[in-house]
Amino acid sequence: MIKRSPSGHLLSAAYRKPTDSDRYLNFRSEHPTKHKQSVVNTLLERAKNFPKYVKRTLLLNGHPQWMIKNKKKKQHNRSPEFKSKVILPYTADLGKILKRILGRHRIRTTFKPVIKLSMVLAPGKDAVPASKPRGVVYETPCGNCQHRYIGETKRSLSTKLKEHHRDTLPRNILKNPEKNSVNKTWNPKWPGFQPGLRPCSIT
Repeated sequence: MIKRSPSGHLLSAAYRKPTDSDRYLNFRSEHPTKHKQSVVNTLLERAKNFPKYVKRTLLLNGHPQWMIKNKKKKQHNRSPEFKSKVILPYTADLGKILKRILGRHRIRTTFKPVIKLSMVLAPGKDAVPASKPRGVVYETPCGNCQHRYIGETKRSLSTKLKEHHRDTLPRNILKNPEKNSVNKTWNPKWPGFQPGLRPCSIT
């Protein structure tokens, strides 16, 4: 967070949300050591102006001093070159043995956690229905031919489809014939929509 001092100078300070719990990947969790070291490296890099706060937070999450001091720089050149890759569930003892054996055959081994929090905890947000997302590009087929209409809207998809549906009503076509020159002959293939009497003539 950037603040301006009374003298006009810009000062940086760490801002923590009221709901921040300082919880990160615990060192005693069943994850590869590489994942834990990545947490340490990321925090030290992102908050390098506040090393004391980062070190205290990492210690609270069980990370030992040797891992905090053993910050590794990102390696761009990786050797040896691998000819293939395999992703396996992580187990502490067996995983290291498999990685060593597969490495001899130039196979890169990547591990993933066996159990994730998303498998245990219920999602915090309700799923958004397919017709409710905003800022979408949509496609609607015609019920009479192979033509399709592709449109874009910043509002919800259901609102835009209702407007299309309303524009196809005879009373609205007569009010604005130029705007609805296509709608009067287009029969959108939507659930519950009653197609018009004229055949589609989109060209």
